[in-house]
Amino acid sequence: GKQSEQFLHLRLLQNMINKEQEETENPTLHKSGNAGNTNLLMKTGLKFPLLRRASKEAVKDPVERMIEFRHQYLQVLFEKMRLSSEQARANQSQYKPSKSNRKRPTTFDIELPTFSDETYVFSTALPMPQVAAHWGVASLMTRIKSSDLILVLKLLLVERSVLIIGESPHLVTACACALLELLKPYVWASNFMPLLPGEMLDFVNSPVPFLIGMTVKDETHSLEIENDERVVDARETGLTCINLSTNTVRLTNETEIVEIIQGCPTPKNQLAMFEKRLDFLRTQSSPLRSFARFVKQGFSRSEIETIESIRRVIRTYLNGLADNIAAHPYGWSQYGKKDESGDNFDFYPSLFVDRLKQQMKLLECRLQFQEM
Repeated sequence: GKQSEQFLHLRLLQNMINKEQEETENPTLHKSGNAGNTNLLMKTGLKFPLLRRASKEAVKDPVERMIEFRHQYLQVLFEKMRLSSEQARANQSQYKPSKSNRKRPTTFDIELPTFSDETYVFSTALPMPQVAAHWGVASLMTRIKSSDLILVLKLLLVERSVLIIGESPHLVTACACALLELLKPYVWASNFMPLLPGEMLDFVNSPVPFLIGMTVKDETHSLEIENDERVVDARETGLTCINLSTNTVRLTNETEIVEIIQGCPTPKNQLAMFEKRLDFLRTQSSPLRSFARFVKQGFSRSEIETIESIRRVIRTYLNGLADNIAAHPYGWSQYGKKDESGDNFDFYPSLFVDRLKQQMKLLECRLQFQEM
């Protein structure tokens, strides 16, 4: 999927930056090999004209050599960074057991240039983790209470606005995208801006629902944003703030809507169990604590399975809110009809709500009968 490809892009671009830093600290011009890097398989035979010319002509300007290396590196990514059909299927497995006896590929490999005439094979394991669906969801779960997370998702379902505040762009954008992932199978149809400039804070008074992120300098700055007059006014009309610097959620001041979403039962016990599991896995060296570490090494099987379990619990819960509409791809079709032209389908919410009311009446009668 696209998210796994994002992870691969990030890994390879970070690798390019690392190579440039290594070259800056220890130039390899007229040197062969890449001793000391035991994680890479060195190969020869694949030629990169720009780098070979730079090596033979002994380009004196290090900036020019760096530019040539970067161009060659990016050209290789553009031409070869594609998963085969078998790799794509393995990447979509997400640690689910295969029904086929056919062995799936376990790695994605790509041959990359160096500053010398040699090349090396960059390898990453399959399936690859996803930035929003895995790291983003884990970041939300380890920073705010799972009960608050469910409330935020239900507010998004009724088209209430959410502002995410944090100190790093990657954390804010990943958490914003994670909320969209957790909403599935529902789709957020309004404004979505994972990173809004601080100068555009006036946007929080938009009459159209939105999900936006904003970076701050530190915790003090985050509290200033929360208490800004524009944000305070917006909270009166539906805005909820997630502060990733203080790990808090400030719900909208719309009393009626808050009472409705808080009155609905939630899978708090299941989520609390996985919350503790994530805390246990979140050791000092865990990628759960660092985006850079996540890009470098991904998540362990235990971490992936825990995050996937959280997503399944939330998805099942949100599907339950739609009753049989979510149970079947065309479940919605029984609550409306096509117009006279036959080209458009008119959905009537009242038909769905009336059905639920009848179910509740039946349940009430059963309970009364049990008391007799």
